[in-house]
Amino acid sequence: LVEREWLVTAMDYYGEAFTKEQLDDFPRTPPKKYEKEQLQMVDRYLTTKQQYDIAILKGEQASPYELLALQKQLEERLVKDLNHPRYRAFVLSDCIGEGILSEEEANRHLAITVVQTKDGVVRYNDTFGGKQLKVYGAPFLFEQFFKGKAIDRILDELEYEEYEKLQAQRQRMKQQPESNQKRKRS
Repeated sequence: LVEREWLVTAMDYYGEAFTKEQLDDFPRTPPKKYEKEQLQMVDRYLTTKQQYDIAILKGEQASPYELLALQKQLEERLVKDLNHPRYRAFVLSDCIGEGILSEEEANRHLAITVVQTKDGVVRYNDTFGGKQLKVYGAPFLFEQFFKGKAIDRILDELEYEEYEKLQAQRQRMKQQPESNQKRKRS
């Protein structure tokens, strides 16, 4: 189930880069969504965001200007991906793959931080109840999610799903001319 969930997330995140044809060359050429230049500010953005969020949780005064300035410099789609709990793991994986972050630095951005607030303890970054998967470079990341041979099985499933979609599309195309002829007779 977890494997399938991460597969669906990967398909949503990578989009066209996660097609059967693109993955045939995996792991030598892992899927990629952003170019290296686009990922350069990810570390600074996530660090600034965490500092801002923790200050707000503690009830301290915090200025959003630096965070907003960074957001304006990043591509809108990248900001959305960084704020999506599961997509963030893929962005960080891409940063490792591009040599922008080490595995340790990337995993620091996913680590749970305990914040003492006036109302008690709050766990910041606890999206998955403390069970966040470690992030690695893309080839190793996918092997972790899909456990080696499972990637072959998943690719076979994708191929079958693509075949099913083609069959359904052909069926719809056959039905369209029939409905067009019925309209012409009326």
